[in-house]
Amino acid sequence: IVSGLSPGQSNEFEVSSFCVLNEEKRGQPVEYKLWSMPAVMKQATLPAPPATVTASCTVGASSVDMNKESNRYFKASLNQEIIMNLDWEVPSSGHWDGFVVSYSPFITSPENPDYIPPFTFGAGVTSARINLPRTDQKYTVYIRSVADNIQSEAEQVKVVCGEPVSTGKMCLAKAPKA
Repeated sequence: IVSGLSPGQSNEFEVSSFCVLNEEKRGQPVEYKLWSMPAVMKQATLPAPPATVTASCTVGASSVDMNKESNRYFKASLNQEIIMNLDWEVPSSGHWDGFVVSYSPFITSPENPDYIPPFTFGAGVTSARINLPRTDQKYTVYIRSVADNIQSEAEQVKVVCGEPVSTGKMCLAKAPKA
């Protein structure tokens, strides 16, 4: 058992075993210890999660796509730009190399691959602006500290982004005028 370690601290442990040999030399008992080659292991302790997390969403520009569904009908779909604003505080103790941010639910095959989490940030970064592919979602956001490729437990927050988008509207095409 090793005590006194800090969260996210990089440690190197060296372990050897030995065997006790008992012999007799010149009529006297002699005890020898035969040591093995040391095994070396490097491992970081589990880092502490970020201290606090806040999240909000900003609805940006909107546009409408008109797709012709048949000779008489068009299907209109509303597109909104949604930005998730995240801010977090560094862990209260220990060491960390950076942070990993993910959210759920997310679209597994969006048109833009930049929407696919997880997102990584360096040790000095404590905020992020993430483009979201959906405007009508309640998201759960997970932020973890990272030390030597070991992730902390997640600090999580829920945020509602955008307005619900109604299903496509049908528009009746007008006859062209001469």
